[in-house]
Amino acid sequence: MHLDGFDIRAAPLIDRKRVLAELIRDVGQPILYSDHIEEKGEVMHEHACKIGLEGVVSKRMDAPYRSGRGESWIKVKCVKRETFTVIGYTAEGNGLVASLHLTRMEGRELTYVGKVGTGWSMKQSANLRRRLDAIKVGRPPVVVPGRPKAMWVQPRIKADVEYREITSAGLLRHAVWKGGA
Repeated sequence: MHLDGFDIRAAPLIDRKRVLAELIRDVGQPILYSDHIEEKGEVMHEHACKIGLEGVVSKRMDAPYRSGRGESWIKVKCVKRETFTVIGYTAEGNGLVASLHLTRMEGRELTYVGKVGTGWSMKQSANLRRRLDAIKVGRPPVVVPGRPKAMWVQPRIKADVEYREITSAGLLRHAVWKGGA
């Protein structure tokens, strides 16, 4: 954050960006300059998610540079939320659940979408385990790629899950359990 021997960290972001744009004007790929866009946060976030970006980082244009997290900027990720059907689980010792195997309805059939392994408390995990143990079956009710070692259950329990995207392989990416019924 120095330019020609001068510390520019105290300069406002908008001025630092102007200097940076001038410095890299003729550089080209692989360096890309991100223009400063003044727009309401909700509008910018909605647009970013619509075009498939990971999210938005918003910074105060009058703020000086500070390393690390601070109050002059915020990162808001694009997430999706959906209710999936649980068809299995990976057990964890002491009567807990390590992960849930999930499906979603596609047409008239359930399709495997992967698993979720985070987001619940120990108490919630124990409650889930008790409910799942009561509806165990011998094999998965749908085709599961790779046949993971899991306990399979009747597709009765729903899981509300936040995730970033569904991969080209049809699996959830960065899934987090948010509740269930």
